[in-house]
Amino acid sequence: MIIGDSLPFIQDYVLALNAAIKEQSPDAALTRIQRYWLSFVILGLLVTNTLCWARFERFSCGTYAMSSICWMFKKAKVAWNLLLYASVIKIIEHYGIKSGVLVIDDTDSARSKNTTQIARVHKIRDKKRSGFYSGQNLVFLLLVTDKLSVPVGFSFYEPDPVITAWKIEDKRLRKKGVAKSFRPPIPERNPDYPTKIALSLKLLNEFTKGFHLLESKRSLRIIFTAVKNFLMALLNLQDNLRLLVKLKKTQLINVNGKFTPVGDFFASYSGKTEEVTLRHTPKKITYRSAKFKVKSHDKRLYVIAIKHEDEEDTVI
Repeated sequence: MIIGDSLPFIQDYVLALNAAIKEQSPDAALTRIQRYWLSFVILGLLVTNTLCWARFERFSCGTYAMSSICWMFKKAKVAWNLLLYASVIKIIEHYGIKSGVLVIDDTDSARSKNTTQIARVHKIRDKKRSGFYSGQNLVFLLLVTDKLSVPVGFSFYEPDPVITAWKIEDKRLRKKGVAKSFRPPIPERNPDYPTKIALSLKLLNEFTKGFHLLESKRSLRIIFTAVKNFLMALLNLQDNLRLLVKLKKTQLINVNGKFTPVGDFFASYSGKTEEVTLRHTPKKITYRSAKFKVKSHDKRLYVIAIKHEDEEDTVI
């Protein structure tokens, strides 16, 4: 009975999603079978704590075969983008969220070395150990609010194999001492393999167009290394965009006409300690701020260094 009818709150959630999808595109509404399948998948997620068709088959006690569940996922004509949009909208409405901070980040997910049928799998350098592994790189957009954090967009990144091959050959030639004029020039990038910056801009643009109901602060924290051209492209999205960029401690700032590492400057610069409430929990933070010209961005920016009471490192 539980498997067949799912749980009442899951049924209500799926119906709410379908209603939100209908508002955006009536033709993309979920069919009865699609709603039933989605309810079963959500129930399987709660029971097995994983997204695995084989475990869903065991959970159903043989009622549904793994191939049938997977077939629905691959072949059903579901408007997945609208489904994600509807899910986020319902969460925003449920918690009464009116503002938030957008965070761009990327993460690596290891896959089997024998993987051949999973999209965007490529060799990734192992950051914890030496060597490489086969995996996927996911660029995602996260909405961080005072109440919760929720993903609002994602895209898979894969490096251009032609440019990757060129980098390997260029590195080999440089080691041999071959001058740049005699080395092959960098090939033109294939549009089928966009950069992480291009994917991030696409996610941000889709968010600003689609989630008009949210009065976002439009503050963006760039987690991976920020690039000057990327920041300029971000500012072109909207005039009132405010950016929060994480700096490396080795980045140079102009202090009295001389460039010095930002980490060294704030290490000897006394700050102010205050108690603030973070996610309903009072915490003491020490902060220091000043306006400097940042060499890598070629413009004057407000630089803020923050240190939490339970942390040793300062975030700039």
